Amino acid sequence: MSEALGKTGEVVSHLEKATEPSNFLLMAIFTLLADAALVRLHSVGLIGFVENAEKIKPSFALEIFLLFVAYAFLMSMVMPMVSFFMNNVVISFVWTPWTKVDAFLDDLFKLKKEFRTEVAPNGYIHFSVLSEKAHFLQTSYLLDLMRTEKLARKFEREQAAKSHFYAVCALVAFVINFCFTNEKSLLNKVGAYLESDWWIFGLMLWIAIYAFGHVFMGYKPHWVYCPSIAKETEDAKREAFRQSLHKTSYK
Repeated sequence: MSEALGKTGEVVSHLEKATEPSNFLLMAIFTLLADAALVRLHSVGLIGFVENAEKIKPSFALEIFLLFVAYAFLMSMVMPMVSFFMNNVVISFVWTPWTKVDAFLDDLFKLKKEFRTEVAPNGYIHFSVLSEKAHFLQTSYLLDLMRTEKLARKFEREQAAKSHFYAVCALVAFVINFCFTNEKSLLNKVGAYLESDWWIFGLMLWIAIYAFGHVFMGYKPHWVYCPSIAKETEDAKREAFRQSLHKTSYK
């Protein structure tokens, strides 16, 4: 019974990992590139692999090994440079012109944007306030909270960067499988089955938005839940406001 539960837990764990964007993108990348390689080498893709097994050469095992080596080289050496180049292209030719057009339209129509400081949620403070208090007071609680939040923020950024990188790789794999093969590739066969290629272009557009959309997202404040410091900060603001009103009344 315990062994069955253990195996069920492993299956559930693998299913949960498969639903993560980075893992899904990795599987999609390898599947599309392997399919494109099979079409190029044997004129048969993954869909027709079983039906055309006689066309597979005896050296197929060696080719699979070389495919893994090529995949590792592509993902570790080539794609980081491609991703860096594509991100810079988006920043230079899309984001930068858009900011200039936005500023021009604001000036043309005399629009005034109100820049408001983000209001912290109840009981939360900004990470910079926590860092300043932790270094000043040197209490173990604040120092541990600062280190924990810093590590959590670093992990979050690394995971986001990894997902965006895999999305760029998936976009390249889609283009290779769909545009640089023939009608026997996976995407072309599915497109022929659905009698339309628009869904492929739509999916590629969605992946492109996922890969480069973060460039256009604004700054997200790093709030930390710390009620004691939040209350102290609010009390200090109220006292400063009260004193400013008191001085104004005497003028």
